[in-house]
Amino acid sequence: MTKKQTTRAEVIAVLASRNPVFHMLGMELIEAVPGRSRFAMTVRDTHTNSFGNFHGGLIFAFADLALGFTCNAARNERAVTASASIEYLSPAKVG
Repeated sequence: MTKKQTTRAEVIAVLASRNPVFHMLGMELIEAVPGRSRFAMTVRDTHTNSFGNFHGGLIFAFADLALGFTCNAARNERAVTASASIEYLSPAKVG
C-alpha cells in the first residue's frame, strides 16, 4: 500500500482551519502550486485604520500568513519567518 501524497492545498487547508487570524481576516486560498500560493480577502470596515484605509498591521498579518502557509506547505514541514518587510505603494480601500 502506498501512502497518498499530501498536496500543498491540503496542507494549507489544515493550517488555515486552525488559525483564527486567517478566519478573522476572511482570507481564502486561490491557488497552491509548486513555487507559489495565491490568497485573497475582501477588505471590510473592521479592517481599516482611522483614515479608512486597510490597516498596515493587518496587511502585514495577511502577508505573513500567506508566506507562512506557503513555506510550510512546500515540504509539509514546520517553518517560521526569520525576517520580512513590506513597502506600501498605495492605500488599500474597503471592498
